[in-house]
Amino acid sequence: MLNVIKGRLGRDPELTKRVSRNSQEEFLVTNNVVYVWTGEKGENVSDVPVPITAFNEQAKELSKYGKGDLIEFIGMARSVEVKDRRNDSSHIAMGYTVQYIDHSQNIYNEFNTVLKDHMAAERDKSPFADMDGVKEITYRPDNRMRNNSQNRERRYMEEEK
Repeated sequence: MLNVIKGRLGRDPELTKRVSRNSQEEFLVTNNVVYVWTGEKGENVSDVPVPITAFNEQAKELSKYGKGDLIEFIGMARSVEVKDRRNDSSHIAMGYTVQYIDHSQNIYNEFNTVLKDHMAAERDKSPFADMDGVKEITYRPDNRMRNNSQNRERRYMEEEK
């Protein structure tokens, strides 16, 4: 699943050359963390650390940024084992493999605009979309229902006698 992520780099990227096990080809990789703010304006919410990995050209592009720089990218979700060096433990977290870095930082805003438009269109399709001005809906059975109910009651009372 692809996602648009926007946050600040947790440390300066370090490019590392590695060799593929299968093809013995060299490739570049950088591992980092992006701190994503999840609150609303004015809220005091801590940033969420999101592990990221970039390969080859994306790793080179990521290395142009420094610690604390705002970065916006499209990433492929993946599970990541996060190791805690303080107590020698680890846990599984969600991370991302960088697919595209948006230097202009427009994708995030454009994506949010598309989502808002989609949600508004879905809301307009709803059977309750035209009920904004309606304050209360009152159920009034028509006369046939009322008569049927009265007839049932009458029959029940006659059977009891």
